[in-house]
This record gives sequence, structure tokens and C-alpha cells, in this order.
Amino acid sequence: MVRVYAIASAKGGVGKTTTTANLGATLANTGADVVVIDGYIGMANLGAALGVSPNGTTLHDVLNGTADPRTAGHEGPS
Repeated sequence: MVRVYAIASAKGGVGKTTTTANLGATLANTGADVVVIDGYIGMANLGAALGVSPNGTTLHDVLNGTADPRTAGHEGPS
């Protein structure tokens, strides 16, 4: 079964990135297959919160049509 969680708020600084990073890492540590996506195109920092340095393709590249979605994934800590 697939479950989707969306964490969103129009206000900045309320903990969306921190909540997403912690929820994703916790679920991954239980053995679940987890994908987290930072949809903040202008200043995405979920990768940094998880210790992932996306050298290469990003969601921005996929959305502007210059990259295949399969190349935008990066392995996380769990």
C-alpha cells in the first residue's frame, strides 16, 4: 500500500523542512521505502537537512523539461 503525506504551509519558518526530513528519516529507518520531494523551487533545502548534496539533476531541471525524472533522485542517509 502506498501512503502519501503532504506537508505544506504558506508561511515560512514553521518547520515544514524539519518535519519532512524527520518524518522521512524515521519512516526509512523502519524499513519503509521512502521518497521525499522538496517542491520549493526557489530555495529548496530539504537535501541539506538530510545531508544530501544534489550534484546534478534537480526537480527544477525536471520541471523545466531539461532532465528525465529518474535522474533527479538522490540517495539519503537511510
